Amino acid sequence: MIGNRWFVLFGMLLLTAPHHAQDIRKTVLIEQFTQASCPPCNPTNIYLNNLLKHYSRDEVVIMRYQTSFPGYDPMYKHNSREISARQQYYRVASVPSSVIDGVGPKYTRNFVTSSRLDKELNEHADCLLKIDAQYSNRYDSVYVRAVVGALRPFRGNEKLRIALIERHIRYDEPPGSNGEKEFFNVFRRFITGDEGTPLTALVEGDSQVLHFSAPLSAIYQRQQLALVAFVQNDDNRAVYQTQYLELSLPPSGDLVLIGLHPHANPSTDVSCFSSLGPFLKLYNASSHRVHAVDLSYQINGRAAKYTHRKGIPPYDTITLQLPSIDFDLKDTNTLYASIENIDGIEDRYAANDTISSTFSLAPYIEPGSVHIALTRMRTPEHIQLTVRENDSFLLAQNGLPSHQKDFEISIPMHEGNCYAIELINNAPGASNGALKITHSAGTTLKRLRRLRKDTITILMRTFQSTYASYLHKERANALALACIESHPHYWIIAIRCTHSQPTLLQLRDPMGRLWYAKVLRIRSGVDYVVVPRPSLAYGIVYLSAFTGEECVTLPLSNW
Repeated sequence: MIGNRWFVLFGMLLLTAPHHAQDIRKTVLIEQFTQASCPPCNPTNIYLNNLLKHYSRDEVVIMRYQTSFPGYDPMYKHNSREISARQQYYRVASVPSSVIDGVGPKYTRNFVTSSRLDKELNEHADCLLKIDAQYSNRYDSVYVRAVVGALRPFRGNEKLRIALIERHIRYDEPPGSNGEKEFFNVFRRFITGDEGTPLTALVEGDSQVLHFSAPLSAIYQRQQLALVAFVQNDDNRAVYQTQYLELSLPPSGDLVLIGLHPHANPSTDVSCFSSLGPFLKLYNASSHRVHAVDLSYQINGRAAKYTHRKGIPPYDTITLQLPSIDFDLKDTNTLYASIENIDGIEDRYAANDTISSTFSLAPYIEPGSVHIALTRMRTPEHIQLTVRENDSFLLAQNGLPSHQKDFEISIPMHEGNCYAIELINNAPGASNGALKITHSAGTTLKRLRRLRKDTITILMRTFQSTYASYLHKERANALALACIESHPHYWIIAIRCTHSQPTLLQLRDPMGRLWYAKVLRIRSGVDYVVVPRPSLAYGIVYLSAFTGEECVTLPLSNW
């Protein structure tokens, strides 16, 4: 990757070389608006692809926006806001249509022709534009540096826009209704934002250096990413100059650790087991197959080694479940993994060979029973529900019958055990019913009114009877607590008391840690107080009210 010396050299050239506008030719930019469900877009794209074979990337660059009309297109759904903004910028009303160097939109087949492109190639550039870019160590971000040099005085309102495109996207089945499976130079996002980055009012010979960084979505194929940079005047939409740059990956040997979690579901970062096999995600960021990789990993300092021998194809991502380790379970637990060797030799790119993460102790819950209700399921056969007690199966439902649109089950929860509820919804579409998980004490553990394609895992531990007694030292008294409203940051609690008196409120987690305490005078009858929700204690927390020797405790769900 080109380093700082290039920018020094380029800056010297800007200052010393006798550049003239007539010496620098334009690189032509085509911005095409197309769609996977547009009938004429398919043959138009074939026409354009064949036409552009006669031009190099230094001559003509094309960038395709997948629009919202006339039908469905998943590539539009990925970044609908910026694509819609670009449609509005050019007032695009139909597809397929195209814009050439800011002129348009016009119907593509009549507008983008070899004679038109040849004419544009004879135009002179108004500025110099050079960009350099590189991936972050884990290939989850891109860093870009750009240099803009004026060949004529800028008129004002010039913007630099840098777009990230995916050079080739292939679907096994057409994503829309027009039959297209392969898409080229698809717009993904603007690194500069769709409004662009304003440039200073440069005079001839002046230059400006700009720096950008942007996160990359997991759906992007890293080996297919490229940048399209262009300087555009927003007053008349004229494009001064364009540059195309492909993001390069190492030719061989770079294996990257990009995820480490205690469970298969990355969003579940708690455990109540002192033995587990963590899940490790690896990405092969090279054009060569990795045949074997030697790994080492630790949980709370307990170490183990593992060798994966099934191989990792080029530019592929795999997830491994590593063999279990016995360890001392704590409130906060540390995971660590590293790559030792790739195909028997040391990885030359060591900066992305280690990864660490943490997970917490699973929250406590009262013994009793848990009730699981799945309702209004469209395709129940695509739902898998599993409930485990201490790692042994209580219920395994590998797809419900297709006619069973509603399903309910209650599971007894015994003292001192660990419970795991896992639900996997593999159904396509926006929703596959609703989910509600409640405890016999009356608390709601999880509620989803729209069950989307996802994996949901809930882990929790039940009290030992002695511990439960310690937390619920209730006596026969006239006090009563009830949760009236639950908000993201607080609860509204109703307190019933026979007469006005000072009351101590305490909010604790099941391990006895105090999160909130306040003394207030409760009015006789029913009074209302606002109790803040703790920002760290997830699961069931307990609100206690004390008046003299009397105490009452209310369990509250804090998810």
